[in-house]
Amino acid sequence: MYILYLSKTKIEVFKKENKISEVSWSKDNLVEVLGRLKSTFSSKFKVLLADDFISITSLLVSKKESKKRKFVLTKAQPIISQDLNQTTWDYKVVANLGKSKLVQIIYLNKDFFDQFRIAIHRHKIKIKLVESLSTGISRFLSKNKLTFVLFQNLVIISFNQTPIFSKVLDKPLTQDDINQVFAFTKERFNILPQQIIFSPTGDTAFSPYDFASLNPEYLDLNPITGLIHSSNIIGPDDSTTRLEIKSPQPIIINQSSLAQKIAIILAVCIFLIVGLLVSSKKIFNKNTDYVSPVVENIPQNTPTLIPTTNIDSLKIQVLNGSGVAGEATKVSTLLSQNKFKVTNTGNAPNYDYVKTEIQAKKLVSAQIIDLLVESLEKDYTSTVSATKLVDSSEYDIVVTIGKTK
Repeated sequence: MYILYLSKTKIEVFKKENKISEVSWSKDNLVEVLGRLKSTFSSKFKVLLADDFISITSLLVSKKESKKRKFVLTKAQPIISQDLNQTTWDYKVVANLGKSKLVQIIYLNKDFFDQFRIAIHRHKIKIKLVESLSTGISRFLSKNKLTFVLFQNLVIISFNQTPIFSKVLDKPLTQDDINQVFAFTKERFNILPQQIIFSPTGDTAFSPYDFASLNPEYLDLNPITGLIHSSNIIGPDDSTTRLEIKSPQPIIINQSSLAQKIAIILAVCIFLIVGLLVSSKKIFNKNTDYVSPVVENIPQNTPTLIPTTNIDSLKIQVLNGSGVAGEATKVSTLLSQNKFKVTNTGNAPNYDYVKTEIQAKKLVSAQIIDLLVESLEKDYTSTVSATKLVDSSEYDIVVTIGKTK
């Protein structure tokens, strides 16, 4: 399998340990670059990411909490500024510390996650594994030692061959950086690092720094090899780290409840009864001198009455089909100005929508649809889908956002 190593400006392609290609990338051309890589090499890759795109931290949890992902999320979220539910993340138990367990938390930067996911989904690329550079490096380190590693401009604290802290330096290593690491290990372990490693060999001189009583050493590390030797995808939640980037899933409409089904049946029955009464009235009118008023006689300038009742009872779902973050919230605000209430937002099956599509049940009136279009027309070009939502749909209206004007 091919390996992609993404640094801040380059994507390097490896076959086993051999680099076979290299290409520059940016936010503007990532979709195009990944398309070329797929057509040249494969549709399946393992991915090694620079720690610029992955954050790693750790915390102490109880034995019970370490067994459940939702408990770890509850403890981790207050110390992490990014919403973990908006990106891909995982955790791994690293060590037993008294009655607590030391847990590694690893998660992707949301902006990168959204951008990368759109790109691989568009080209139908399958990613078997995503790992950080610090994870690949840590596989070469001791299981029983708390190790400080400087790999080029990346600082790592590793224990049990797992990074529990990483930091990308934007300038050469300073004594302050070392002191911060020492403070971190004292807080978690009540000891200083037990081993200091600089890599690659001779890349940085460690003579200017104070490492207490420790003697730093050089060691050549190859994170690509570390990635190859372990897929890290099999096992229980608390013993693996699975950073999977899945394609956005199509929306699955939930089945209606029994009450909803009964209401629909009653509505259909009433509709049929009213239809029979109207038909009977028409037959009766043919046998009398009474003439029903003709609809066409209504003056053309009569204003259309926009229904104001029951609009807020409609269940509306807004899906982001534009690929631009925050569009679902923006549309929800626009609709609320005309008393519509959005009950659910999410991502569309793809981000290729040019026009905003409105899909509704048959029972939703044309006047309400017109009001929806009017609510959005300033920023979006809307089209009304000819395919109606089925009566059993959880939502009365689904709005899939396209590009802005």
